[in-house]
Amino acid sequence: MDAVGTDFGDGADRAGPDIVELGAIRRLAEPLEFGCPLHYDRPLATQLGYRDVAVPVSGILSFTIAPVWQPGAPAVFTDPARDAQPERSGTTPRFTGLEPPTTAYFAAEAAADYLTPVVVGDQLWRRGNRLVACAPKQTRVGRGAFTTWESEVRNQRDELVARLRNTAYLYVPHGEVAAPPAAALEPVVEEPIEQRPVDWGRQRWWDDLTVGEPLGAIRFPLSVYRLVMAAGSNRDFNSIHHNTEWARATGAEEMYANVVFLQGMWERCVREFIGVRGTIRQLSGFRMRSFNTVGDTVTVQGRVVRLWEESGIGYAELRVWSNNRHGVSVGPGSVVVTLPRRPSGAGTRAAPWRPTFSPT
Repeated sequence: MDAVGTDFGDGADRAGPDIVELGAIRRLAEPLEFGCPLHYDRPLATQLGYRDVAVPVSGILSFTIAPVWQPGAPAVFTDPARDAQPERSGTTPRFTGLEPPTTAYFAAEAAADYLTPVVVGDQLWRRGNRLVACAPKQTRVGRGAFTTWESEVRNQRDELVARLRNTAYLYVPHGEVAAPPAAALEPVVEEPIEQRPVDWGRQRWWDDLTVGEPLGAIRFPLSVYRLVMAAGSNRDFNSIHHNTEWARATGAEEMYANVVFLQGMWERCVREFIGVRGTIRQLSGFRMRSFNTVGDTVTVQGRVVRLWEESGIGYAELRVWSNNRHGVSVGPGSVVVTLPRRPSGAGTRAAPWRPTFSPT
């Protein structure tokens, strides 16, 4: 706790292992069933001002995760036991060296400012590793602390891509499987759900938004197959996300969806609302309230809560949350977006428009 405010990054940039390529973007979108053409259609993406096909903002973190193994490194798979873990992992939580020992962890909260789009051909670096909060707490699964870290993501041009703030809960499990307390969760907000194919040629204009307007709700059934696909695509291989016994040993009821997959669910819901000419600028309040476990269905919903203009750009704040069978499981949080202003005489059919990205 005394180290809050200290940067443990040692001034070193940590390069992501791979240059962004189209197949990796496809694999990120596949388990989400995320069909936005910005993430596969090069002519459309470049027409709209992107240098190439764009990475979903929820997938930026995946391109900064260190490899489990690379040429010249010592072996990491040394134990044939069924649930043996590798000697090293790119998703191991960050440590200061000052905390007491813990044996389990999970991602608990995320926030981000998205400043420059990441596209095919980019390579990303993480810069900084500042501890911004440490809150010890006894929870349903054990005793530990919520630790929040802040870092920058930059590309090969040294452009600031994003500021990320990620919270992990580091703890010692108390040895019992915890059931989520219903009293701690908000009630499920039921809305009619009719998931139709998205017409990406139609554009929602900022001028037509109204406060209180709902986002289209989307259901995400969670099977083992889908969780494995998600882990393989976003590179969060932690066994809590694909191994029942391992997850239960940490106090969860079952294997559960990882944070990048859950953020991707929010992004798909938001993107289908704002269209290809909208931009996603900021995420906050993305807090895991209960595990989204295999066999459950996650429903993402939202509504418009605020509208404003800055320098002629139309902004909107969207309140977004995820429901599962226990109630609200993620959020409610805030996603700040921009949408294009309606050109004079324009209908709903999309017209050429260049997105602008700048720090806000």
